[in-house]
Amino acid sequence: MSSISPALEFFLASVPDTDGLGFAQAWISRAGCPGGFEVRHVLDRHEDTNALRPLNPAELRKLAHFDVNGAFRPLRSSPDLVQGWIYKASSPQALEEGIQELYPGAIADFYSAREGAGAAISYRDYCNRQTGMYRITAMLSDMDAARAAKACCASRFCLKRRLWTIPGLPEDGAGEKSLVPCLEPCALMMEFARKAFRVSEEPSINLSLKPSELETILEVLRSRPDEKTEIRHADFGHPRNPRRIEMALMALPATPAEPPIAG
Repeated sequence: MSSISPALEFFLASVPDTDGLGFAQAWISRAGCPGGFEVRHVLDRHEDTNALRPLNPAELRKLAHFDVNGAFRPLRSSPDLVQGWIYKASSPQALEEGIQELYPGAIADFYSAREGAGAAISYRDYCNRQTGMYRITAMLSDMDAARAAKACCASRFCLKRRLWTIPGLPEDGAGEKSLVPCLEPCALMMEFARKAFRVSEEPSINLSLKPSELETILEVLRSRPDEKTEIRHADFGHPRNPRRIEMALMALPATPAEPPIAG
């Protein structure tokens, strides 16, 4: 066991001898692989092994890069991992290699986050040390930064449990997403924060809407993020980008189902 890092040892202890461990969209179990582990899509955990395509680490890496339609996945933790495969790890190190291909750095972050949010860096601290084009992310107000984070990191877009915080927006609850922690804003979040700052600098437009008109607009906007689209995940310049729609919903008058973040 001396060759096993503390992070991997902690992770192995989390995988039960019976049943298995859900880790984002990966299902890890000790069954069916004496002395080793099986990894498959969590939705395939009850599938016959013979019905699943065996993959090696290189094939896992390729699988993790694209969704079922062949579109590139810029965020490995997005909830669109392809199904229908199985990875058999003959050793703890092989398991670590496989998980690294699916969720880079997740085992180390899982270990770092064992004591909770203390391992994470706050949005403010992270942005205050940025240089170059990301410096403007520190200029977002707490309210606008919280809206951007809530939109960008919504469970429909990312399965990582956000442990970094913004004043007015606490960490994600323990059961809201997955066991994979997020300890700092990712590159996609920083790019979205840049867009959010530009939006915050635009002049406001006052609209006069009837309740029924607002109801129609809200219903249309809420249906958009679930539609299949050719818009790239990080194309925040496109007005129909799902994360932009999510953020726009928060700017509209409060409704019982979707209250805006208080300023």
